[in-house]
Amino acid sequence: MSDNRKVQTGIVSKSAYLFFFLVFVGYYIGLAVVLHFDAFDSIYYSVPLRVATLFLALVILFGSKKIFNIRSLLFIVALCLFFCHYFLVLVLNLFDQEYENSVYVYMLYALSYCIIPVSVFSLSSIDSVKLRRLAVGSITCSGFFFSFVCLLIYHEYIISGIVRISHVRFLDENIKYLSPISLGYVSALVMSICLYRLAFRKEGGCKTFWVVVVLLLSVVPLTLGSTRGSLVALLLSFGSIAYYSNKENFNSMLVFTLTVSLLGMLLVMGAGFSERLFSERPGHDFTSGRLALWDGAISYFLASPLFGGAVVVNGHYPHNVFLEALMSTGLVGFSIFSFIVFYALWLVCSMCKKDPEDTWLLVLYINGLVMFCFSGSLVFAINLFLPIAMIINLELQNKWPHVSVKRR
Repeated sequence: MSDNRKVQTGIVSKSAYLFFFLVFVGYYIGLAVVLHFDAFDSIYYSVPLRVATLFLALVILFGSKKIFNIRSLLFIVALCLFFCHYFLVLVLNLFDQEYENSVYVYMLYALSYCIIPVSVFSLSSIDSVKLRRLAVGSITCSGFFFSFVCLLIYHEYIISGIVRISHVRFLDENIKYLSPISLGYVSALVMSICLYRLAFRKEGGCKTFWVVVVLLLSVVPLTLGSTRGSLVALLLSFGSIAYYSNKENFNSMLVFTLTVSLLGMLLVMGAGFSERLFSERPGHDFTSGRLALWDGAISYFLASPLFGGAVVVNGHYPHNVFLEALMSTGLVGFSIFSFIVFYALWLVCSMCKKDPEDTWLLVLYINGLVMFCFSGSLVFAINLFLPIAMIINLELQNKWPHVSVKRR
C-alpha cells in the first residue's frame, strides 16, 4: 500500500470513528450540556453538528472504495422512492395539517439523517472487521462520556431522591433537561454493546474492566430515563447475544450474571421503572398520549389506505415508524418500508448464524427498531436506517468479497 493510500485509509477510519461517536451517542452529550446551561437555543447546536456529520459521511464516501452492486443500489433506490412519496405527501398536505416546521425542514432532516448517510454506508467498502471495531469502540467510548456528563449534570437530582428525570419539573417548571427517551435509549444501546463485547470479544483484563465500568455507569442514565422501550431493547439485545454466543464461554456467564444483577438493581432501586412499567392510572402519559397518537394515525390511514396523505397527528409525530409509514404513504409506501426493514432483519440473522461476532449489527438494529417503534419519526430514523445500510453492505462483502476488501 502506498503512503498516500495509507494516509487516505487513516483519514477514512478516523472519520468513521468520529461519525459513529457523534451519531449514536455523542450528539446527546452536547445536547445535555446545552439544555442544562440554557445558553442558546438547541437548534444552534443541532444543525451545525448535523452538517459536521454529513461532512464526515462525504469524507468516508470519497475516501473509501465503492461497492456498486445491484443489491445495494436497489436498496438506495427503494429508500429514495419511499421518501419521494413521503415528500409528495408533505407538499400536497391533503388533510390541511399544521406542521411544526416547514416542508423544506422536513426534507432537510430526511436527507441529513437518512438518505445521505445511508447511501454512504451502502456504497462505501470498509473492511468488516475494521467497521466493527470502529463502531463498537466509538459507542463504548461515547457511552462513558455520556454517563459521566449525566452524573455531573444530574447528580443533585439523584441525591435528592428524584429517579426519573422528568420529575424535576415538580421542582422547577423552567428546568431544561435531556428527554427521558434520549436517556433511556442511548444508555440501552451502550449497555447492549458492552454486553456484546463481554460475550464475543477476547480482550485483555484492562479492556474488560473498562467495558464493565461503562456498563455499570450506564445504569444511571437508563434509570433516569425509565422508559419501557429502552428496557425492551435491552432485553431483546441480551436475548440475541445469549442466543448467538458460545454457551460454554465464560464471558457468556459473565454477561448473564451482570445482566441479572443490573436488572435486579433496576427493579429494586428504580422506582421510575416500577412506576412506568406497572402504572395503569387513567391519564397516564403513555396510555392517554401515545395511544391517542397511534389511534389518530390509524384513522388517517383508513381515510386514505392506498397512498396515504398525513404526516402528523394533531401536530405531532405518531411515534411509531410503521404507523407513520402507513398514514403518510399508505400501503404502497408501507410495503417498501416494511420490505427494507424485515429483509435487513432476515439478512442480519443469517449473518449471525454464519459468524456470531456479527451480532453487534443485530444489536444496533434491535435498538434502532425498538426506539422508533415507540418514539421519533421517519425523518430522524438514522439509528434504524444506518444499521440496515451496514447490514446490506457487509452481507455483500461476505458473499462477494471481490467487490471490496476481503474479510480477514
